[in-house]
Amino acid sequence: MVRDNAPRLNIEISEEQDKALRELIPWGMKHHLFSAIIDEVIVLLKEHGEIAITAIACKKVRFIEILSKKEK
Repeated sequence: MVRDNAPRLNIEISEEQDKALRELIPWGMKHHLFSAIIDEVIVLLKEHGEIAITAIACKKVRFIEILSKKEK
């Protein structure tokens, strides 16, 4: 199937999340940031399957913890 437009991910976020993202992410970087996050989530899901979904959704795994472990 040929698409006329690019696939999009559209989710509802809170007002607080929206404000924080607008303040913290430099102009023009949102696409790059979320594309990279999606690629990493895909890798996690391929490697660990459903348990990765559960861990992320239940906030048992946090990006800051992963980054902190890599710095050590």
